[in-house]
Amino acid sequence: MKQERGNRKRILFAAGGTGGHIFPALAVQRAIEEIDGSVETRFICGSRPVEVEIYRRAGMIPVILDVQPLRKGVLSRSHGILHLFKGFMDALMFLRKWNPDLILAQGGYVTAPVLLAARLLGIPYDLQEQNSVPGRTNRWFARRAGMVYCSFEQALTRFGNGSRKIACLYTGMPLRTEVIGKRKKDGEEVKRSFGLDTALPVLLILGGSQGARHLYEQILNCLYEIDSQKGECKNFQCLWSTGQQNLDWIQESLARSPLTGIRVVLRPFIEDMGAAYSIADAAISRAGACSVAELMANRIPTIFIPLPHAVHDHQRENAREAVKTGAALLLEEGELGNGTLVKTLAKVLYSEEKRAEITRTAGRMFPRDAAKIIAREMMKKI
Repeated sequence: MKQERGNRKRILFAAGGTGGHIFPALAVQRAIEEIDGSVETRFICGSRPVEVEIYRRAGMIPVILDVQPLRKGVLSRSHGILHLFKGFMDALMFLRKWNPDLILAQGGYVTAPVLLAARLLGIPYDLQEQNSVPGRTNRWFARRAGMVYCSFEQALTRFGNGSRKIACLYTGMPLRTEVIGKRKKDGEEVKRSFGLDTALPVLLILGGSQGARHLYEQILNCLYEIDSQKGECKNFQCLWSTGQQNLDWIQESLARSPLTGIRVVLRPFIEDMGAAYSIADAAISRAGACSVAELMANRIPTIFIPLPHAVHDHQRENAREAVKTGAALLLEEGELGNGTLVKTLAKVLYSEEKRAEITRTAGRMFPRDAAKIIAREMMKKI
């Protein structure tokens, strides 16, 4: 039975899995609220604790589908398919009841059951593609989408390889207003709030939600190598977002073999990323689409180290787009040894000329008002 809603319009955001899918959806939802506060919006996601926690931190209560990513192995894949079917049935029931006017789907495993149900019920949908290489789910559903909003201009050329033209629009990445443009005069106060030295430059370390253990081991080795050297090269400090699963072993490593000249502040999760970006002089990061866009929007000289074997190698492609414009540096995880990371880090920490060059270019890489562009396009349809 459909819920009574009077004349109020409704938009559903299908966004789950990781922050890379969820944060852009949150940005567009807030832009829609600014345009018309009477529009009802809701979010639908999967059942993994990490995604539900992201919504909780944002003050949102999502609709949760009991679906999980399809994994390798006969038993795991069979289990995933059963959950996918259940997710489809639950999505069908919810869509019939809530009856949205439009759905914005962010790709990923949550999108498929929701859009299958939407197509069965005749509910229109748009897609938002975060990466330079479109994901599998977005490619599947693009032909019936009203519009595909692309964060990377290169993604436009990777849709539409068929008989029917796919409507695509390059918008840039929808970014939350609280994470960009917060370079402040009170940087000393922000540094103190993180437990950092107010006089030293800050290296921000971001590993993303997948496969960070090996990367973090390499970064730790790099810090020990720098710490063993003499001279000015040790005059910096690290703000390190470890993820909960990596916090303990990094703490234990530093306790067993303390760094003598480099201060390291570990956080399992940085609540206020805008504040962290505002004090970062350089960064080492995976190359998820959201991380690339946020670091570039904040004009932070960054070394991107893509996740090896990411689906469709999208992280490497995201990083390459930044490197092409001169907005960042790229290292492969397999080439971090033999002092390579140390030398590359020196370029962004100690070369004022290189940092200035990257900073100038980074701010021009993406449009800054992507969330508003998408919100305005969506509002035309309801």
